Amino acid sequence: MKQSTVIHGYSDELSIAKNFAAIFQSACMPNSPALHDSLKAKFKVQFDGHRDEQSIAFCTVEMVDACIRQLKRGKAAGHPILLIHLFFLFNILKLHGTVPHDFCKGIIIPLIKNSDGDKTSSDNYRGITLSPVLSKVFELTLLNDVKVT
Repeated sequence: MKQSTVIHGYSDELSIAKNFAAIFQSACMPNSPALHDSLKAKFKVQFDGHRDEQSIAFCTVEMVDACIRQLKRGKAAGHPILLIHLFFLFNILKLHGTVPHDFCKGIIIPLIKNSDGDKTSSDNYRGITLSPVLSKVFELTLLNDVKVT
């Protein structure tokens, strides 16, 4: 598919990137700072009230391996020592109730919504976020914890 060299009136790569950044930024922002702070405080009260070591669902090496195999390519981790390191890392993250800041980062890629539509209009694009693989595997272990049987 041929990409447009002009999008929303911009023709240089930096201006096009800044235009998409401005459009997609709103998807990554809370509704308002006050609402964000209110919801964060409510969550913290509920989380602190329910968290103890007995309620933490620790993962196993086998679960980490299964979660890696769920990724799009369905490949194994490659080496058993990597599974063991991830097992320890993920259980420490769960125990302490935190994740590395980089787990919250992603790269937003604009994709054309309608290939027959106007490729020069930024309205004809949607953003998809590419996340770090480790954060995806960790998320899969968390989803495995809350899966209804």
